[in-house]
Amino acid sequence: MASRKKARGKVRTTVPDPEHFVSREFVGPFSLPRRLRAHAELPGGVEAIVEIAVSGGRARAEAVTVRHPRGVGWTALATVPVRDIVATACLSTLMRTVVLPDGTARLEPVGREDWRAARDAIRGLVGYAPRTEGLEVVE
Repeated sequence: MASRKKARGKVRTTVPDPEHFVSREFVGPFSLPRRLRAHAELPGGVEAIVEIAVSGGRARAEAVTVRHPRGVGWTALATVPVRDIVATACLSTLMRTVVLPDGTARLEPVGREDWRAARDAIRGLVGYAPRTEGLEVVE
């Protein structure tokens, strides 16, 4: 019998400034915006907003804001999977960069054939093997 993945929450990713959408960080054949904001809705009513900076081939959480229905405590912050949220946000905005013969570049969505390479790129960005299973990407 197939096991069902445990729901770990929903992650919505935005690019805070259109300038950051144009200014991209390149990771192999892929690219993503240099600045991201991830809004995660986690089990138990916990919400987390993670400001992400991508530079030098690394993605880092610059700021984390946590809201909990019963107030914010250290235990609520301790349960937030910040690194997995960063990896999920990066994966959801990753695009394949195709250089055309005239020297311009075109961005294409990551296809199924690129999935393994995309996961390796994200692993390099966050510095570990992320657990993004169970975190649903919301458009």
